Amino acid sequence: MKILQVIDRVEVGGAERVFLDLTSLLLDKGFRVDTLCISAQGKQYDTIDTRANSMFLNRKSKYSILTMWKCAAICSKYDIVHVHMRFTYAYVRMAQLVSFRKFKIVFHDHFGDIEKDRSIPWSLKGIFCPHYYIGVSNTLYTWSKDFLRINNTNTWLLRNTIIPHNVSNNNDAKYGERKWLVVSNLRETKNIEFAVDLALKMNRKLTIVGQVLNNEYSIRLKAFIEQHLTLTLLENEQNVQSLMGAYSLALHTAKSESGPLVLMEYLAQGLPFVAYETGEVANILKDILPQCFLKSFDESDWINKIEHIEQNPPSATYLKSLFETYFGPEKYINQCLAIYQQVVNS
Repeated sequence: MKILQVIDRVEVGGAERVFLDLTSLLLDKGFRVDTLCISAQGKQYDTIDTRANSMFLNRKSKYSILTMWKCAAICSKYDIVHVHMRFTYAYVRMAQLVSFRKFKIVFHDHFGDIEKDRSIPWSLKGIFCPHYYIGVSNTLYTWSKDFLRINNTNTWLLRNTIIPHNVSNNNDAKYGERKWLVVSNLRETKNIEFAVDLALKMNRKLTIVGQVLNNEYSIRLKAFIEQHLTLTLLENEQNVQSLMGAYSLALHTAKSESGPLVLMEYLAQGLPFVAYETGEVANILKDILPQCFLKSFDESDWINKIEHIEQNPPSATYLKSLFETYFGPEKYINQCLAIYQQVVNS
């Protein structure tokens, strides 16, 4: 089975992390896996597994027929064309249509704002409607059946995973310092200012690890962070898991998520967290770790939860065991391969 993983560019983000990790996991299983970036290489292009043949289309115009033909010619050489993210899928599907080539596209939907926006974009309507669909959350999986009307046999729920890194954790030191961590790109849905307000009110040191985007929210938040000595911003950090041992608590304040991968990273590194109840990780763990999730953004509720976690943190061993049970990479890759087999046989 020959597999092509496709994405627009390899930036810092959840979908990009899945693209990279899935490529490595498939290679570990002995499959022929190559990668294709459509419009640019991106900041993390060099981290693509070197065992894969990494191709870069270097698209200059969205509507270049010649580039679409090149894209379709590459895709037609593979049994599975696994496409990540909605706008990338739209381009690959358009390339397929204009070239009249036949290949099987598996669309992997990472859309994080599904809790707020359930509309059907033009890129998934009519002749663009995916024949094979993977949702990273139960909400996306259900949405694909209810709104896109995709056949039940051609739509799957594939919860995300991450590959844990072996890093040393100095637990005795970090719990004494009461240092907090937020890992999130700076955009409005992530609601990072809420975490900042909590840290300032509770007199905690807070480090935010994420990419500063070129928008008003991101620029304004960065300027505010730089005015406070207890707030730190780390941009474009390549190995976030290696930092987690220095912190006593993580926060996740996003208003809408499909995953998120960062909660899996906290679990895998045994770092306690408090998070808003959104996304697939919350759906699975909210009854197992009720002390870690909240259903509102009531500030007093968050303060109470945080103080409880700081005084009674769950053990790192327990958190790591939850990661392996529900989100381990071995379980993930086996589920993905079962999907591929169904597609190939259809």
